[in-house]
Amino acid sequence: MMYMAEMKLQYTQFMVNDKQMPEIDIPPEVAYVISYIQLIAFSGMGKNASSETRAQAIFPIEDVIINMKIADFCYPLKSAIMLFLEHIYFDVEKDMNEDFIGQVWAIVEYVADDLQKFVEVMQRSKRQGGAAMARGGAEGGTLDLVNEMGSVEELNKV
Repeated sequence: MMYMAEMKLQYTQFMVNDKQMPEIDIPPEVAYVISYIQLIAFSGMGKNASSETRAQAIFPIEDVIINMKIADFCYPLKSAIMLFLEHIYFDVEKDMNEDFIGQVWAIVEYVADDLQKFVEVMQRSKRQGGAAMARGGAEGGTLDLVNEMGSVEELNKV
């Protein structure tokens, strides 16, 4: 938890300083957890029911949701968790019950929040690029992705 608070502070400083790219250090302990989650995820590739069941026992969906929330701005950790979800919970041959579907929606909400943050950073970056062009500086160019994506509300409609 301490590491996540430190990384959140770094991200907050990034947002306040109007930088275009965050520079967030990942402590070795968190890097280890990321590798561990990825390793468990790879064990469930290929519809291996036995490994999937064992991995679900090691890292239950409730804990996955809690870790998605705790990870906050640690996107490498969230990426490992998403890989885990894909191979251990989503790409399986079991039927999904209503409780599980509700838990999946909680995860989707966290991902939507992350997309909102991404769009905010991209829009700020685009504004900075436009300001540079107005001063006769660098091209504003490659950040038209935000215009193509539209707002998060529009993405939620899809």
